[in-house]
Amino acid sequence: MKNSIFLSLAAFGLLGCTEPNPAFNPDPLLPGECRAGNRAEQSFDAYERPEKLDVLIVVDSSGDVERMQDKFAQAAQPWLEDLKARGLDVWAAVTTTDLDGRPLAPAGDSAEGCTGNTTQVVKSSSPNWARILACNVAQGSSGDPFQQSLQKVRTVLESDIAGDTFIREDARLLILVLSNEDDCSHGGMLTNAGSAREECYGAREGLLDLEEFAQTFRDAKSTPEGVAFVAISGPPSDSETDEIRPVCNASVGSAYGANRLSDMSILMGDQGFFTSVCVEDFGPTLNTVTERLGVAKTLSLCSERPMAHEPLAVSAVDEDEELTPIRLGAAGFVYLGATDECENGLLEFQTSALVGAGARRIDVEYCVE
Repeated sequence: MKNSIFLSLAAFGLLGCTEPNPAFNPDPLLPGECRAGNRAEQSFDAYERPEKLDVLIVVDSSGDVERMQDKFAQAAQPWLEDLKARGLDVWAAVTTTDLDGRPLAPAGDSAEGCTGNTTQVVKSSSPNWARILACNVAQGSSGDPFQQSLQKVRTVLESDIAGDTFIREDARLLILVLSNEDDCSHGGMLTNAGSAREECYGAREGLLDLEEFAQTFRDAKSTPEGVAFVAISGPPSDSETDEIRPVCNASVGSAYGANRLSDMSILMGDQGFFTSVCVEDFGPTLNTVTERLGVAKTLSLCSERPMAHEPLAVSAVDEDEELTPIRLGAAGFVYLGATDECENGLLEFQTSALVGAGARRIDVEYCVE
């Protein structure tokens, strides 16, 4: 009898578990009231939009580089089209590794099918945009043999095109260096008196500081995810001799160890990526760039005042001023508290939640310590 009652109750319990519970909430709830401090409000509208991406490609234009340029141009077209297919509004431009006084490289018209090209900045909203970018990658091999890729990026960021012609204020920036040699940003201390490769190697301890470059790049944008750095070059070498020789060979040619570019990617943390230029096809490389840095998965925003605890309310506001609540949890946002980058309190959003709500502004209510 007891067994029958137990089985009946167990069956009833199992049946009861199949009914949805309208009160069940798998995500944590926001507190609604201050546990400490006083209520405050903040609107975030000046941040890099996850769906907007500017791509600056820094191309080596000196020495045996034309096969490398051609291979990259072939892979760049489907790569850019894939970024567009993922819902990104992409602008892209090319510059070279030499300090020639021009922020952007001239429009490329030497490759097959590129005759008459005059476009330096391509936009995903325009026809043939990916093909035109491929034309611009073909910059020839007569450039300055001193590869000053990092200094060139800084020159672009400080030029008049930033925020106007090319680098949009509300877009993320992806910097991609394509070179078969290391960076030799020397600040004018080298005079081209001999072999550029030997001069750069001999002066490697006195080249411009990498940490300053990393800080300059990060300062160009307002959020941690706002700028990313990718270097495709020769794998770093740990050789202790003064003999300078290639570290790898492929159909694109030979490449020399790019220790500075590798170190630069490390300094950029999660927003940095280094990989070898000695490949037969740049397609898989660029697909990896997309997954790691091209498509933004999170957006981090820093409170302007010290947050006492998690926010009281968070809303995405679209262009019609319609509000969509953003939930606390893995699908919405998480409160990370005080961090090294944001001592007042950091909020990390899933970009899918913001893009899905058509966010043009994020309103946050929180308690100030």
